[in-house]
Amino acid sequence: MIISPFKKVYYFLVIAVSLFGSTLGLGTSVDQFGISPSDLATGNARVASPNPATAAYLNPAGLVSEELSSTSVSIYQSSVELKALDAPPSSSEILVTDQSLSNIRAPLSGANFGYQTRLPFTGFFGLAGSIPEGFLRMYGGSGKDPAYLHYNERARKPELYVALAVPLPYGVSFGAGVYMNLSAKGVLQVGLEPNESRGRMELRTEPVVIPYGGLRWRGPKFMQGQLALGLFYRKGHTSAVNIDSDLSAGGDSFRVPAAVESNLAAFHDPTVFRYGASYMQGAVSWHIAYELVDWRDYLEPTMVLRGEDITTLSGGGQVSPRQPLKSANNIKLGVSYEPSYLLNTEFSMGFESRGSAIKDQARSPYLLDPRRWTLGAGMSLDFFPATINGEKADSSIDFAFSYTKVEDISYPLGGGKLGAAGGVIHTAVAGLQRRF
Repeated sequence: MIISPFKKVYYFLVIAVSLFGSTLGLGTSVDQFGISPSDLATGNARVASPNPATAAYLNPAGLVSEELSSTSVSIYQSSVELKALDAPPSSSEILVTDQSLSNIRAPLSGANFGYQTRLPFTGFFGLAGSIPEGFLRMYGGSGKDPAYLHYNERARKPELYVALAVPLPYGVSFGAGVYMNLSAKGVLQVGLEPNESRGRMELRTEPVVIPYGGLRWRGPKFMQGQLALGLFYRKGHTSAVNIDSDLSAGGDSFRVPAAVESNLAAFHDPTVFRYGASYMQGAVSWHIAYELVDWRDYLEPTMVLRGEDITTLSGGGQVSPRQPLKSANNIKLGVSYEPSYLLNTEFSMGFESRGSAIKDQARSPYLLDPRRWTLGAGMSLDFFPATINGEKADSSIDFAFSYTKVEDISYPLGGGKLGAAGGVIHTAVAGLQRRF
C-alpha cells in the first residue's frame, strides 16, 4: 500500500496528538500519600501541628513549633491494584487503543526528606521534598486511552518546598515559601520521504517557582490541654512543555511542509486550601482537617497547525478538556497516643476521605476520579533521648501503613455497554528522624 504525502502529514499530526494529548496533568504522589510516616499514619490531618522536619510541605507556619533543629528521611512503597479501564470503540485508522496496564498496576515508590532549623535572627528555615523512583521516565499514551486522574505512574516528578517562618504575637506564626517545579521547551523536526525518514529533537527544562504559605495559632494551655489552629494555601500551576514541530513530507518532485505548535500539560498541580485543628492533652493528640483541592483550571494540550505554502494543510484549533472538573472536598482525621507503659513509643491512627473532581453528570470514559477512603496506622520508636535547653532531643524510627479503597464505579462505553473502575492501594512508609 502506498501512502500519499498528505496522509503522511495527517498521520504525523494524529501521532503527535496521541503522544502528547493524553491525560498527563495529574496530581503528585506526595499530595496523595503524604511526605512522612507520621503524616500517612494520621491521615495527613496535622495542618495545625505538623511534624517540624516536614512542616515546609504541610504548613510552613509549623516550622516555629520547636527551637531545636530536626531532619527526616523516609522511603515509601505503594502497591496500586486498580481495575484495567476499557476504552470505547474507536474508528481511528492510526492507533489501536490498548489498556496500558502498566499505568494502573505499576507500584509507586520513592524517597522523601525534610529539614528545619532556627535562623540567627528571629525566624526559621525549612525545606521538604520527594524524589520518586523512575521520575525521569516519560510516558505518552493515546488521547483515546482511558485514565485515572490520580494514582498513575505519570504523576511521578521530583518536588521541593522551601520556606521561611516567623513567630508573631499571641501565639501566631506565619510561614511562606516557594514550591519548585519544572517546565520544558523543545524543537522537533521530522522529514518523511517514500523510502526514508529522518528527525532530530531538542528539549530544555526550566525551573518554575510557585508561591504558598500558611498560618498557625497555638493557644495557651488550659486544663492540661492545648488547642492549635492552622491554615494552608498553595497556588495551582500547570507545568507546560512547549514543543514546536517542523514536518516536511514528500518525494522527488514535490514537498509538503507544515508546522505544529504544541503546549503540553505535562503535570498539573491543583490549587490547595486546607485548614485544621489539633488538641493536645497529656499523652493524646487529636487532629482534624478539611482540604479543598481545586481542579477547575485543569488544561488539556493545545495544538495549532499552520501552512507555509498554498499546498499545505492549514488550520488551527484547541483541544478542549475531556470533561469539566470541579473542586474536590477532603476530610482528614488523626490521633496519636504515647502510652506510659511503653517509654519513648508513640502510636498513631488516621482516616482520610477524598472526594472526586469529576462531575457525575459529566462522567466520561476517558478520565475517571473515583472517591477514595484511606485508613492509616503507624508507630514511632525514640532512642538516644536527651534534653537540650529544656527541649526533647532524640532520634526515632518511624513506620506507617495505609489501606486505600478506591470506589467501584461504572462509566459509559457506548452502545449500552458499561466499563468498571476502582480497586485498592496499599502503602508502606519507613523513615528516620533526628532532633538536635
